[in-house]
Amino acid sequence: LYCLPGNAGIASVAENVSGISVTDVPKIVEWCKENKIDFVCVGPEDPLTKGVVDELDKAGILAFGPTAAAAELEGSKAFV
Repeated sequence: LYCLPGNAGIASVAENVSGISVTDVPKIVEWCKENKIDFVCVGPEDPLTKGVVDELDKAGILAFGPTAAAAELEGSKAFV
């Protein structure tokens, strides 16, 4: 189990991943490929609105979270 960015509180149950911003979608996808990650659960709003789920899907990696279009509802407080 890996956690990005992780913190001391989760370190006892997951390996914290550092050196990658949660908004750097291409690096996240690259890291997942390099580490043979087959499922990602995305929590933070920023990577969701930047399309991390969409890009993981394109790379063939299952991801739990809304697409960028769906995340816009939460991410944009001015959505109309």
